[in-house]
Amino acid sequence: MRRTVVSWLVAVGLVLIASIGGVATANATVFGAGAFVRDYLDTLARGDAKSALGIPGVNDGGADDALLTDAVLRTGARLSDISQVSDTESAGIHTVTVRWHAGGQQGESSFEVERDGSRLGLFPAWRFATPPVALVPVTVAGDSRFRVNDVPASTGTAGDADTFALFVPGAYDVDARTRLLSAPAQTLVADTTGDADAVELEVKPTTGFQQRLQKEVDGFLDSCATQKVLQPTGCPFGQVIDDRVSSPPTWTISTYPVIRIGAGDGAGKWQVSPTTGTANLTMDVQALADGTVSPYDEDVEFRVAYDVTVKGDTITITPIDLGDDG
Repeated sequence: MRRTVVSWLVAVGLVLIASIGGVATANATVFGAGAFVRDYLDTLARGDAKSALGIPGVNDGGADDALLTDAVLRTGARLSDISQVSDTESAGIHTVTVRWHAGGQQGESSFEVERDGSRLGLFPAWRFATPPVALVPVTVAGDSRFRVNDVPASTGTAGDADTFALFVPGAYDVDARTRLLSAPAQTLVADTTGDADAVELEVKPTTGFQQRLQKEVDGFLDSCATQKVLQPTGCPFGQVIDDRVSSPPTWTISTYPVIRIGAGDGAGKWQVSPTTGTANLTMDVQALADGTVSPYDEDVEFRVAYDVTVKGDTITITPIDLGDDG
């Protein structure tokens, strides 16, 4: 009987040892800090920003959260080939380092993780001690609009920097592209949490902007040419003659000024530098000296320059007075 009891106790002890060993193994693997980080990375790879933001310790780090979205994750390069490099612990903080690929980029990122209670009284729960986001200042010179992975975003004021949060790790294409203005893409590799290098975009007029402005200026000049007077009101051309006009003056635009857009003074401000065009004037004139009537056919050269304001997709054109030198 005694031998049976001893055998039973040994068996129970072995089961307990095996259970404790199993819990310890699970704590170090399935429920370890590395597995917690891997769960987070898997949500990014799926393009599931909502689930990522639901993980303890994941937040915007005090920055603008407009880019912590499914759309940004799903339209960009997806995370792949994720592997853990190390998991070190100091003063209760685990630093988990992983390797990853995203599109043509590859890198290593480290995450700080700490205990956050336990599950079922046996397995550790975790949270990020430092939010796994990069804090990226973005400036758009000449506009406020930009895109990340083709997803539209905006700074508060054109030319001023705003800080946006982006999930780490990731490779993000940042550019500006509207109907009127664009800036080439820059690839931002977000591999480190916290403050990141600034992204500075400088927009330039698009071909569409150039064509639209040229069309509006051409249309304005055409409307000027409909005025049957020597000095069309509000227009950049006119003519003074000594003889008497004996038939209505007729204007046509012989050469339209070529519009070239340059930077203006301030955000959303552009300028068309002085450029030359030619208007043709025909009419009959009567000489004051002898009363003879003769046809008048002359080309009149003129210059124009404009201040241009862009607000959204709206253009406002204001002529610049070139004075006597125009």
